Parts: sequence; structure tokens; C-alpha cells
Amino acid sequence: MHSAKQQTAGFAGVSEMELLGSLGFNSAIYELMAFLMRWTRPMTTFAVLLALAATLVSIPSIAQGQLFGIEGMTRIPNLGPIPIEHFQLIVRGAKELNVPFGLPVQEIQAGRAARAATEEAVQDDEKKQEAEKESQEPMVEATKVERSQLGPRQVRLHLWDGSIVMGDVSIDSIHVETRFGKLEVPIANIQEFRPGLNSVPEINDAIVGLVEKLGDREFQVRESARQSLAAMGPMIRNRLQEFADDGSAERKKHLATLNEEFTQLVEDGTDNGETIEPPIDIEDTITTGEFTIVGKIVEKQFQLSTRYGQLNLDLQHIKRADRVWDVGKDAVRKAVDVAGDQFFQKTPMATRILVKAGDRVSIRASGSVAWVSWGNISSGPDGIGQQGEWNGAQCGTLMARIGKSGEYIKVGSKGDFVAKSSGELFLGVAMQDHLATQEGYQWSGKYRTKIVVESGAEQP
Repeated sequence: MHSAKQQTAGFAGVSEMELLGSLGFNSAIYELMAFLMRWTRPMTTFAVLLALAATLVSIPSIAQGQLFGIEGMTRIPNLGPIPIEHFQLIVRGAKELNVPFGLPVQEIQAGRAARAATEEAVQDDEKKQEAEKESQEPMVEATKVERSQLGPRQVRLHLWDGSIVMGDVSIDSIHVETRFGKLEVPIANIQEFRPGLNSVPEINDAIVGLVEKLGDREFQVRESARQSLAAMGPMIRNRLQEFADDGSAERKKHLATLNEEFTQLVEDGTDNGETIEPPIDIEDTITTGEFTIVGKIVEKQFQLSTRYGQLNLDLQHIKRADRVWDVGKDAVRKAVDVAGDQFFQKTPMATRILVKAGDRVSIRASGSVAWVSWGNISSGPDGIGQQGEWNGAQCGTLMARIGKSGEYIKVGSKGDFVAKSSGELFLGVAMQDHLATQEGYQWSGKYRTKIVVESGAEQP
């Protein structure tokens, strides 16, 4: 079965409706022929067509047989080889196309070719302008400044009340009890230490008490407890997860909601380049340049010499201590849109970000891409099932590549990785080769990405 818009062999690429328009048929004839085809026998319709043919011999293009060149067709006297089946096809699609009347076939073909050439020229010009714009955009990269030298006992202490004090501690090392024995860690080798909840019983007791109230019978009690836990922020998320499977359904519901809120806060903060407070653990954590130690800090009090005098601080009042506050980072942050048809096989998105081996790359993506040629389906940055894979990822997945010949990295809606090589960062959509390179398939929409690149090595 032919469709009304399908082109018929032998008409040199001209559709039936364009052909009928070139014959000069008007809407009244369309209606008459449609009626006859619907309610009369073929021979009756054929007789009417013969009668119509007599009125058309005055049209030069018909009389001279210029419109048709198909062999093996029944010829109508003085009209040329006009097949009845083509009139039938024309009638069915009469109202679906808006075609010019009285144009010879050659003019129709020439107009169509001119329109195609114009559209192609516009597309080429747009691609050229986009390429010129990208080439003019400067390349950017993340850098890290040289770290200043600190004194061997110099630290900065962040207290639970929000205060920050700096100075020299009175000891050269701290002692940590671990499951493998007792360790002595020089202050000079410490980057950071964080007392856990076992060392801060007041905070731990408060969390436990508030979690218990989440299952209270009174709404006001439950809501007040939920708000108090939310105010503590994402740092308590690990501790809350320990209660996730205990207690009433009401308590489980509130804990699940708090976990979702904390996860969203962490993701939003990361996207916006904010420093996210890591979750507080049960045990104390000591981080050095070589390894991280988990255990119990033996010292319960620290004496600190500051420019204002001596201070005595209990371990339970210290939220964290660090020795790396003077490291200067220049992270690259950039928002880039990736069109639905930007495939690596053709024209991936050049971000104009120069990534160096060892840099930490974080990408967050949203948006959707409509697969126009497939009907009513679309994909997000994590791809779509049932449409095949490319380089280990579902088609439609957001992918990354460093340089023009680097390996492909699956990003999806959330991707974090350390660069193994240096070069410009490219983004693109995963797509099977035959779909990405063959003409005729269409995609629309785009993925919106937020990119953060932090230097992973100190610069001399």
C-alpha cells in the first residue's frame, strides 16, 4: 500500500500530488474523483477519466507527453501514458499536500533542488560559525599554588561553637589507639584530624535522643526533632543511616526524608563549588599525606600558644583540626550544553578545558534528548535501554574523552574521575556507529552539564 506522500517510481522523484498539481487539476475535480472511487466501479471511474482527458489536451505538457516516460503503460489518445492507478493514488492524498498548480515537472524538480541546496548551505554556515566561536574561546586549566611551609606544631582548630583559633600545640605528636595497636603520629605529618562521636558524647547523645523522638505520638514532638536533626546538616548523615532499619514506620519515614535532603544538599553544594563538610564518624580520623588512621585519640586536652596567649581546649570541643589552610586552588568551573546529536563519531562538544594527568574532574548533567525518528521516546544523561550500547554504555549516555584519541569515560548524570592523560576535555552522546553516521535519523534536545576540574598536582 502506497502512502499519499510516497514518491512513485517513473515520475523522476516527483510526488503524485505535485504531479497532479502540474496538470492543473482543481479541488472540484479532486472531490469528484474521490467520490467516484469511493462509490462506483472502476470502469465507471475510468470512463469519467477519459472524459476529463478530453478537456486536458489543450495543456502543452500533457499533449506532448512530457510528464511521463514509463514504459508498459496504457496510453490514452492525445493524452500520453497516464496510468489509472496513479490517479487513484493522487485522489487519496489530494488534501494532504499543498502544491502549486500549473507547474511543469522540470520546474518542480528545480525548485526542490534549490531549496535543498539552500538548507544545506545554511547548515554548513551555522556549523562554520560554531567552529569559529569555539576556536576563539580561550582554553582554561586548573592550577594549584605552592604550599607555604608551616611550623612543625602549627595547627588551626575549628571548634563546635564556630570559633577558629590558630597557634602551636605544646606536643610534638598525638597518640592513636587502633585495632592494630597504638600509633604515634607527628603533628608535622598531619594534614587533618577529626574527633568522632565517641570523643564528642554530647553531640552523639543529642542525635540519639532526637532520633527517638521521630517516633513520638505527638506531631509537634516529631516535627521539632526532625527540624533539629536537619539543622545539624549533612555531617550527621552516616550516623542517621545506622538507625534506618530500626523503630516505627513513622521514624523510618522521617529518616528517609532527612537522608534525601542531605544527599541533595551535598550534590547542590558540589555543583556550586562549595566546601562540603564530610560526615562525622563514630571513631576519630587522622589524615596524613600517606594514609588515614581510624581509632581513638588518647590526648583529651590540647594546650595552644596563640598571639593572644595560652589556650586549653578539650578534645570534645574540637570539631576538626587542619594544617593545610594555606593551599591555594584555582578550580575550573564551567557550564556546557551538549546537543542530542553531538556524537564522538562526528562532532563532540569541545569544552575548551585543558585537563592535566592527575586532575580531578567532576561532571553533573541534566536534561533530555528526544529520539525524533523513533517516535515518542527520549533519553536522559544515563542513557536509554533497548537501544543498544556503545563503548560499554547505553545509547544516549553522556560520555567524556580527554584529547582526540583518549579513552571514553562514562559520565551519565553524575561522573567523577581522575584524568589519566592530558588534553582538552570533550563531551558527547553515546550512540551506535551506524545510527550516528547514517543520514536521516534525528535527535533534538540537549544535556546541560556543570563541570569542575581541580588540579591534582602541585605546581613548582
